[in-house]
Amino acid sequence: MEPRSRRRFACFLLASLALRGGAVAGDAVDSNAGPIRVLFIGNSLVFENSLPLMLSRLSEYSGEPRRIEAADVTMPRWTLERHWDSGKALDEIRGSKWDYVVLQEQFDRPLVSPEKMGKYAGLFDAEIRKSGARTIVFMHWTWAGKDAATQDATTAAFTELGKSLNVAVAPAGPAWYRVIAEKPTLALYQSDRRHPTQAGTYLTAAVFFSVVYGKPPDPLRPMVPQGLNADDVALLDDAAWKTVAPRMTR
Repeated sequence: MEPRSRRRFACFLLASLALRGGAVAGDAVDSNAGPIRVLFIGNSLVFENSLPLMLSRLSEYSGEPRRIEAADVTMPRWTLERHWDSGKALDEIRGSKWDYVVLQEQFDRPLVSPEKMGKYAGLFDAEIRKSGARTIVFMHWTWAGKDAATQDATTAAFTELGKSLNVAVAPAGPAWYRVIAEKPTLALYQSDRRHPTQAGTYLTAAVFFSVVYGKPPDPLRPMVPQGLNADDVALLDDAAWKTVAPRMTR
């Protein structure tokens, strides 16, 4: 089966604030520039509920004037190692002009094989840099019901990866645990205890939004996905921003 590559469009302003192992580095971007092209490489944590599309729609609802052109190369359960060996993701990186490439590792690898995660993230990062793009590492959540120490260990593994490569890190996992503590009745996990619900995908998109823009989604122009309400969206936006903001430096 071929990895999936899907292109999506929406309005997207890039203030280019990147979490680098827990810090943010901002670069001014010409507001008259063309589309920002973002490639997601990963597995079902990306394509379930279409995270790239959710992020694009979120920026559109917030009224951001620049457009984003998003695509993903994803396969169920694939590691970065398998993506590297397949060559399809490399073809996308080398064959098109991207501004950002998001690397999403297989669910358990940050804890069971951080060395391999680091090796293949590093290989991808080198190719991403050669292409003129920048890397963002997707810091994901852990299995439902795991204690905070498990998420802390996962967070630490991704933080170290971000520092070692000097690349951006989007802290979705810590944002999930913040919401779980604040409102445990708001389901972020599907019944398999791993994949995101609409709320989980929205929260993850809000984290990426906050990382990129250096601000939360516009509360006056909320996007309310199916199955959520305005209060849920406000809670998720707030949790995303409160997770991202303390890691930012100007």
